Amino acid sequence: MSKSKLAFYIFAGFIGIFVIAGATRLWADTTVEYNTDRWGSDYNNFELQTPDPQLCRQACEADERCRAYSYVKPGVQLSNAVCYLKSTAPRPSKNSCCVSGEKTESQRIESMMTTEYNTDRWGSDYNRFEQETPDPQLCRQACEADARCEAYTYVKPGIQASNAVCYLKNPAPGPTQNPCCVSGVKQK
Repeated sequence: MSKSKLAFYIFAGFIGIFVIAGATRLWADTTVEYNTDRWGSDYNNFELQTPDPQLCRQACEADERCRAYSYVKPGVQLSNAVCYLKSTAPRPSKNSCCVSGEKTESQRIESMMTTEYNTDRWGSDYNRFEQETPDPQLCRQACEADARCEAYTYVKPGIQASNAVCYLKNPAPGPTQNPCCVSGVKQK
C-alpha cells in the first residue's frame, strides 16, 4: 500500500472517531395550545433559561418517549420557565399559566444529524439558549426538531456562561476544531 493511501485511511479513521451520524425519528406535527395545561403523566421536567415555549415543544418532538408537553411560564412555579415532558397526552384544561401540546401519531419524518466532538461551527446563529443540563444531545435534539435549523453548536458549561449554551444555525457554517464544543449538521 502506498504512503498516500495509508495516510488517507488513517485520516478517514480519525474523522470517523469524531463524527457520528444516525437516523432519529422525529414527529412532524406537534400541536401548540396557548393558555392550556395538560396536568399529569410527567416523566421529565427542566428549567428553560430562555422563556420560549417552542423550546419545550422541540424537546418533546425530539424525544421518542414524549407524547405531550406543558410549558409553564416564568414566575408561576420558578423564576425561569419550566418544561414538562409527558409519557401520555393528558386532557387539556384552560389555564393562563401554560402552553401545552401533543404529538399527532400519523406523521413522522426521518432526520440524519451528525455529532462532531471537539468541533465548533462558528456563525449563522438564529437562536441561542442556555441549558441547565450539560448534555449536547439536548442541543442536537433542538436542531433536529426545528425545520429551519441546518446545524448546531453546543458550548460546554463555563466557557461562555455558567451553563452550557446551544446555538441553532442556518445556513450551516464550516467546522473548526475546538475542544469547547460539540457541533453537528443535518444530512440531506
